[in-house]
Amino acid sequence: MLVKYISLLPECLLALNIIVMMLVHLFRTEQTPKTFMTISKFFIGTALVSCIVFYNLDVKENWYINSPYTAFFKSVILVTALVSNFFAGKWFLNQNRSSFVYYELGSLILVSLCMAISCTHLCILGVALGITFLVGMKLSCIGDNVIEQDTAKKEQLIYGIIFGVFLIGGIAGIYYQTHSWFYDEIYTYYHQQKSSFYDNVAIASLIVCVMFLMGVAPFHLWFIQIARRAALPSASYLNLILPTAGIAILTMLIYLFNAPESIKRIFLICGCLSVVLGAIGTGNRKNLKQIFTCVGLFYDGIIILLFSCFNEKIVQQSTIYYLIYLISILGIYICLYGIRKRGEYLCSIDDISGMAEVKPYVASGLLIFSASFLGIPPLLGMLGNLTLVNGLLVVKQYDLLIFIFIMLTFLAYGLLKLIKSVYFDKRLYGFDRVDKSVYWGLFINACFLLWVVTDPGRIWANVRMFIGTLFTTGI
Repeated sequence: MLVKYISLLPECLLALNIIVMMLVHLFRTEQTPKTFMTISKFFIGTALVSCIVFYNLDVKENWYINSPYTAFFKSVILVTALVSNFFAGKWFLNQNRSSFVYYELGSLILVSLCMAISCTHLCILGVALGITFLVGMKLSCIGDNVIEQDTAKKEQLIYGIIFGVFLIGGIAGIYYQTHSWFYDEIYTYYHQQKSSFYDNVAIASLIVCVMFLMGVAPFHLWFIQIARRAALPSASYLNLILPTAGIAILTMLIYLFNAPESIKRIFLICGCLSVVLGAIGTGNRKNLKQIFTCVGLFYDGIIILLFSCFNEKIVQQSTIYYLIYLISILGIYICLYGIRKRGEYLCSIDDISGMAEVKPYVASGLLIFSASFLGIPPLLGMLGNLTLVNGLLVVKQYDLLIFIFIMLTFLAYGLLKLIKSVYFDKRLYGFDRVDKSVYWGLFINACFLLWVVTDPGRIWANVRMFIGTLFTTGI
């Protein structure tokens, strides 16, 4: 029995991280941004190790499970959080600001998302998603413009009400139809009979909540606003963590509800809308954080489009495709942490004009990772495009394939504007010295990218195995 409870160690360590940081904040007189970065790094690192070690132990199967599938996604989230938190700590040190709120809220989001991925009970899922959304809103308020933050709070109230209505309505509707809170009983209900109109409405409401959390169109406006208003650590953290967890949760829900045709049409509409708005928005924005949020919207849209053809093969292909994007966007955000002028982090495309002249390594990073988004050989994005083509050809979705590659040209237009500014426009400003950690981060990311490119088969085989456990062992 004790061994089963040890399987909750990742979540317990993340919760303990919150408590320890709060106690340090209350009782320790000398606090620096590095203090909370170090505490957070220790607990998230140990949570990652315990997540891998206890990947197949369950506390109670009809409440909370661990499996290779859940362990894989939780590990990806924790690794991403470690990288993001490390560079966020450098940001707070350079700005000479307290990092307590950022690390406290970030850890609370991690706990909630781990619960949402491993739980097999609708109430736990609802609580976890609700906490994640509310804390994410709070985290996005870390910024300098007080007037804009006041405006943001009013908008967040509206977003919160919409999210809450969909979440409560979806969970209540599913319970009313199935008379159960537990995934295994809900799975049996939806796989033994055809979904009714009321079933579809309830399922759609819950799935919309997850897409809202991911920032998928038409529920993407709050994500775009966060990118404009929030500080770089908050914007990058939410843009990296929430979509990754959303894909894991969404996959489980589609599998649970047996993907009715009406839900697939929702995926098709939202996916197409996300791809279009992401591709066009990349070229229409000047704020760097918003540009790469639009790139994320484009990639999230492709994942949602793939989910409209839901099967085991498609889920494996879409996960690989997203991981390729995640590696590249991590590199982009590392570059953004290296662009400063007089201690201020630059956020406009005009501010970085001519940067290649004095910061060639950071400029090269932006060039390489942006080119990877476009799938230019021999970069990692090429493998992503091949994976995408293979997945859509298998299900004979030729029209979607043509549509995606047409929109890829619009995405290329926006990213080429960025590259033009960095390499060919006249330099307007001087730039601060780049922290060595940025160079090391870019070097490690590039090495990892090179390793994946040179030996993709073994890595993707392992990813397919982890994802396949959802379909072979079930929920």
